[in-house]
Amino acid sequence: MTRMEDPRKPVILVIGEAKCGTSTVHEKLAGHPLICSTKRKELHYFDRACPASWNYDKTFSPSSCEYFQQLKDNCCGDNRYRYLLDSTPSYLRTPGVESLVREMVPDPKFLVLVRDPVSRLHSNFWFLKRKGFFPDAKDFDEFVSTTTHEEHLATTDSVTFDYASNLERWFRAFGGREKFLVIVFEEMIRWDNLFAEHLSEFLCLKFTPGFERVVIPQAPKGAKPFSHYPAISSYARKKLHAEFSEGINRLSTLLQRRLPW
Repeated sequence: MTRMEDPRKPVILVIGEAKCGTSTVHEKLAGHPLICSTKRKELHYFDRACPASWNYDKTFSPSSCEYFQQLKDNCCGDNRYRYLLDSTPSYLRTPGVESLVREMVPDPKFLVLVRDPVSRLHSNFWFLKRKGFFPDAKDFDEFVSTTTHEEHLATTDSVTFDYASNLERWFRAFGGREKFLVIVFEEMIRWDNLFAEHLSEFLCLKFTPGFERVVIPQAPKGAKPFSHYPAISSYARKKLHAEFSEGINRLSTLLQRRLPW
């Protein structure tokens, strides 16, 4: 059977990044009548085969048939769906996943979310602190003032900030940017009508403006979407922006556009 004749549905992969609105985008996509989502948001299929991942299993051997079967488990045999959906944010940052996807998934489409790294670090700090990490830091200012830039990155290994290097690796694997829609978190939240237009054009499906703004399960009681934690102080924002400026500039160059950070 040739690639053109492959009966498997096209796959949308939301490959990252964490703390950038992937849950909100997943719910938007999963709510479309022509998209069949996995039973749980994060399938974590391909990263299991990559030594750099947190869930690496050296006994695991991925296969295209098994992957598609897991994608279709929630479709109940319904053939009306135009796309299958896998939203696993750790795919973007895990070297090796891009090669497995290229080998096993015919003609995929990728959604990548990026966010101001200062805001992401802030979100991840409070997320981890509520789980018992950083017991010596009473708040984000203290965390920022008592750790180096390298320690900021090392102590938040569930999130990576080198957007440009990760995207470059995926772009190379798939011969350019044609299969990728890069979404800037701050713009998505501010201009959801443009976000709906871009999504509609990219997937050739109709999406209307507006989406359910998800409150993550680990957020404090009474939290509102995208404002789960205390505001970032001007001190912390200024210090961290200086540390992240080089990476922001690299991403801006790669995407050939100014970023709102």
